[in-house]
Amino acid sequence: MMKMTKNNKRTKAMLVAAALLNVALVGAYVLAFYAVVGVSEKASAAQGELGQYLDKGGSMNTLKRAIKNTTEEREKLETYFVDSDSLVDFIEKVESLGGISGTSLVPSGLREQGGDILLLNIRVEGGFRDTIYLMELIQYLPFEIAIRNASLGKGTGSTGSWGSSFTLELTGFVNEK
Repeated sequence: MMKMTKNNKRTKAMLVAAALLNVALVGAYVLAFYAVVGVSEKASAAQGELGQYLDKGGSMNTLKRAIKNTTEEREKLETYFVDSDSLVDFIEKVESLGGISGTSLVPSGLREQGGDILLLNIRVEGGFRDTIYLMELIQYLPFEIAIRNASLGKGTGSTGSWGSSFTLELTGFVNEK
């Protein structure tokens, strides 16, 4: 009987050792599992932040590309506005239309109205058709121009000359103070 008791004690000891080893392994497995979950959450958060950063960078690159690709169009768009620096060029364009239409054109007054409207008074001498043609040419300038306060009258003498005066109302004046 002694022999059995010795074997039973050994068996019990081995079972207890195996059970303790199993508990230790399960504990180690649970700790490792939670460590992997924690690292996975941190990696996921970092990946999300990286994605947001890249999206912002991608948007920025898209904007930079759009700015670069539209340089020519933006420069052309700026020519449709008159500012203090290009005012003389605008008046010279209007004056040059007098020669094209066969009229004598003299600017007689310039003033700003409101924030973005410029008024240019003009006196014209020439034939009736030439004067009307001049007004059409002015309308074809690449600006938003309205002809206001137009008056036409036959000049004195036998030359058939007409005298007229009108005000050009230019919308799109940019006064850079």
